[in-house]
Amino acid sequence: MREFRTKAAIHLLIAAALLAGGCQMQDDAGPPAEAPAAVLSAPVLQLSPGVNEVRVSWSATPEAEGYRLYWQAGAPVEAGSPTVDLDGNTTSYLQTGLQAGVTYHYRVAALQASGEGEWSAEAVAIPASARLMRSDTAP
Repeated sequence: MREFRTKAAIHLLIAAALLAGGCQMQDDAGPPAEAPAAVLSAPVLQLSPGVNEVRVSWSATPEAEGYRLYWQAGAPVEAGSPTVDLDGNTTSYLQTGLQAGVTYHYRVAALQASGEGEWSAEAVAIPASARLMRSDTAP
């Protein structure tokens, strides 16, 4: 019974010290965790549609180790959309083999070992067709 009272008294003293701001509690689970990495800002997208292709360019994000390009045909980008991962020195990507006349939606996020940064605003592009209409043909 005496051991219980001693432990209870210790817990009360610790609680009182914490309330008074006199000490900080430390977890015995190991060393303190590192501070979380800074949130990576969202890159700014620019799209240049071509014949059955779209060139996607974005602003470089300081501290980025890579980029993840999200894209979706005919619908807005969402979690689970197709992606392409690119290294940190890359700030453009040429997506080829696209269907002319279809709206393609894009977003990009900077990457670090600690995870993915904020997504860019969504941008859309519509690739052109390789067929050209001649304006000099007679009816």
